[in-house]
Amino acid sequence: MQKQSHFSNIFIVRNNMTHNTDNTTQKPSRDISVVTGIFIQNEKGEIWFGRMPKWSDLLECVGGHVEYGEDVEEAALRELKEEVDLDADALEYIGYSEIVDSELYYKKKHFISFDFLHRVEGRPDLKFNDEFTEALWLTKEEALKRDDLGPLTRLSLEQMDREVKEENVDYKDQWLRAQADYANLQKETSAKRGEWATMSEWQILEEFIPVYDNFKKAFSVTIEGSDKQWESWKQGIGYIMKQFGDILKQHGIEELETVGKVFDPSLHESVSEELSDEYDDGVILREVDAGYKKGEKVLKVARVVVNKK
Repeated sequence: MQKQSHFSNIFIVRNNMTHNTDNTTQKPSRDISVVTGIFIQNEKGEIWFGRMPKWSDLLECVGGHVEYGEDVEEAALRELKEEVDLDADALEYIGYSEIVDSELYYKKKHFISFDFLHRVEGRPDLKFNDEFTEALWLTKEEALKRDDLGPLTRLSLEQMDREVKEENVDYKDQWLRAQADYANLQKETSAKRGEWATMSEWQILEEFIPVYDNFKKAFSVTIEGSDKQWESWKQGIGYIMKQFGDILKQHGIEELETVGKVFDPSLHESVSEELSDEYDDGVILREVDAGYKKGEKVLKVARVVVNKK
């Protein structure tokens, strides 16, 4: 099966006639040639150039005319074999250039050149045909500085340079965007870590608070008598309870105010109502269970008895 490519519809029509179903119309003569240019480049960036008599003994790359029925890549592969005896399965397309009636070519021509890149290792000993009289390996920068570089090849090299710069700009933009995305990801991850740490701390504290509450309740129980052993035990338990309280404070935990404060459903839970002339209606009379908050977040509502008149 014949290989298909995106160049398969590009041809040279080698006569001066166009046809329709009715007649044949003579067109004015025009000499437009579709050609290929192949830059053989090694890993050091050096490109093979040959001195070409047809181009006033200037340096040119490998290349030639596209034959009728060929696509341009097929023509480039053929010219590579014919001119320097190199076989290749595929080439890298790098762009196109155009020149009209250069005085440096041996006859007037309008060239449209489709250019390709073929990569090699080192400097292979290329057996060039009689299209060339001399061969040189030069970097693109070295070649563009020379006065004996052919005009069409110069245009192709400059086009290649522009495309590389545009590609580099695109890569730079992508790199900058990637950097910005990564910085945003770092900020987001850092914020998430803070949230996870806070959530973990809240979970521990929420489990810890009931234990502290029970300590407080046990400590508030009054036992009759003045047993010294009991007093010593009570003093020790009081010290442990204080340690618990200090730990809560270090983590920013505050007890909610209750007795004498107006009942607030976002902070308090009413377990019962009583009547007292000492306080206004809706004021908390007694605390049943303490409530706690960390900053603006309520960890545990206080259970209270509310005055009801």
